[in-house]
Amino acid sequence: MVLRSIILLLSIIVFVFGGDLFPFPDSTAGRWGFIDCSGEWVIKPIYSNVRDFSEGLAAVKTGSGYGYIDEFGEIVIEPQFDEALSFAENRAVVRIEGKYGYIDRIGKVVIPAVFAGCDNFFRGLAAVKLYNRWGFIDTLGEVIVDMRFSRCSNFSEGLAAVWDGDLCGYIDKSGEWIIGAKYIDCGDFRDGLAAVQTVDGWGFIDKTGKLAIEPRFQWVSEFNSNRAKVIIGDVCGYIDSQGEMIIDAVYIYGRPFSEGLAGVIIGEKYGFIDTLGNLVIEPRFDGVEYFHNGLCIAIINDPESGVRRGYIDRSGRWIKWYNPQLR
Repeated sequence: MVLRSIILLLSIIVFVFGGDLFPFPDSTAGRWGFIDCSGEWVIKPIYSNVRDFSEGLAAVKTGSGYGYIDEFGEIVIEPQFDEALSFAENRAVVRIEGKYGYIDRIGKVVIPAVFAGCDNFFRGLAAVKLYNRWGFIDTLGEVIVDMRFSRCSNFSEGLAAVWDGDLCGYIDKSGEWIIGAKYIDCGDFRDGLAAVQTVDGWGFIDKTGKLAIEPRFQWVSEFNSNRAKVIIGDVCGYIDSQGEMIIDAVYIYGRPFSEGLAGVIIGEKYGFIDTLGNLVIEPRFDGVEYFHNGLCIAIINDPESGVRRGYIDRSGRWIKWYNPQLR
């Protein structure tokens, strides 16, 4: 129960990464700023919330709402939005009076806030929700794929997973079905493979819809570092893109790989393994996230000294941490 509670806590308290700057709170006031990879403050913690840096800008929240700062901490777009996401392809999702639209890098609303939901742009297209249906628009706001899906993800490797009712398949950028809606659940394509769920379990298909890895798992992750996490019964392990079990399913819980490392529970603590299954960071953490730009969020819950939460490097050394119980 303790491990499950910590996993839930980590999933709720989301740290996001960007560039060489990492969001971090101060010790007492609950304000957020940014540190560098050595743990030094670059932008002082004066904001009630922050997003990750992307394309040189980060969304920050003040008493007036969300705005954007640059990597020097200068306000570039004045705080004014109810919600704001990170920039992608010179567009950022913002919420205005309960609806979503897009702004450009000077804060001008370039796609009106008329949508019930929006995703970031990726290679010129973004998924948007209007009147309870999803479709795709371009960076000018023109509808490219009509709003006719019950759910969808962004395009990846030229195809997008979309849901027609309760089943999903894949369309191209013209909106034509390439792989029909016959799956219970679908993932994005990565390196030519996408995870799909059938009545037999999770497996992988190629971009023609042909099964590349038979659906024999309870769950799978996307591939990263040529490894995908798979769940078999009550344990997990890791396969390669050929479906071969490279790291035996012996862990009660594990994270997907990121930057060549994966957090796994050994005993009752998290450590890290490499893509061959070698233990590279000893298990001593009560929760971990993913490595990004060389750092990973970790948490230790010590009954005597309290909770320690912050960033570790690839050797497992603390870069900067704080005790949330003191806030």
